[in-house]
Amino acid sequence: MDSTTPPHPLQCLATCTVTKGDSQVEEWLIQWENQTVSEATWEDAFAIQASFPTFGLADKPNFHDPDVKCWQGWSHLRTRILDLPILVVLDEAYIEFSGLDSKMQWVKQHDNLIVLRTFSKRAGLAGLRVGYGAFPLSIIEYLWRAKQPYNVSVAAELSACAALQNPTYLEKVKVALVEERERLYALLKQVPFLNPYPSHSNFILCEVTAGRDAKNLKEDLAKMGVMIRHYSNKELKGYVRVSVGKPDQTDALMDCLTRLS
Repeated sequence: MDSTTPPHPLQCLATCTVTKGDSQVEEWLIQWENQTVSEATWEDAFAIQASFPTFGLADKPNFHDPDVKCWQGWSHLRTRILDLPILVVLDEAYIEFSGLDSKMQWVKQHDNLIVLRTFSKRAGLAGLRVGYGAFPLSIIEYLWRAKQPYNVSVAAELSACAALQNPTYLEKVKVALVEERERLYALLKQVPFLNPYPSHSNFILCEVTAGRDAKNLKEDLAKMGVMIRHYSNKELKGYVRVSVGKPDQTDALMDCLTRLS
């Protein structure tokens, strides 16, 4: 695949998110979804971006398809995007699981780049809704004025600080999760009605095949005490997302899937 050609959305969903607001951009998105985007079209897209300074383009780790190949090799495109008069937000929610280096240092070089991180994934603090980011000083000055008072609870603050003070433990947990992710992926490949995608995140996206209904599969597993995620949007209607857990949780999932086979 040419590095200038974005992958099909079902292979790399939402890796490059463009806010729809102009007919030219709308047409570009349609071409992207139909796999007809050429290098010339990329040039048009950059021209459109340059014409609309308030028009946002954000490059982010993929929320649905965790395959890291979707955004490997796009460094030159990101650099070109950062040269445009727009604000770029890079969401590194899953960076620790990807094996890729963080781009947080890029903030020192670009005054229109924000890099966001979360404690929800690697630190397991999803319920506390706490994260952090790297911002240019010219931007943080204004965000600080708009920030709500006491927007982070005491429990979240203490938990986040504890996580930052225990990098060795967090690394150990990450390594264990990545190992379990590979075991889970290998087991899911053996399920006759699932087509799992390689993952560089803390979950595995699976296409539900063999005439099975993805929503019904999610509901059947819920009745057995196992929770997975199903999507209602049309692009992912036939897919489910399985989070990576502990080995005994993987075993429980696989037991239920075997009973449903």
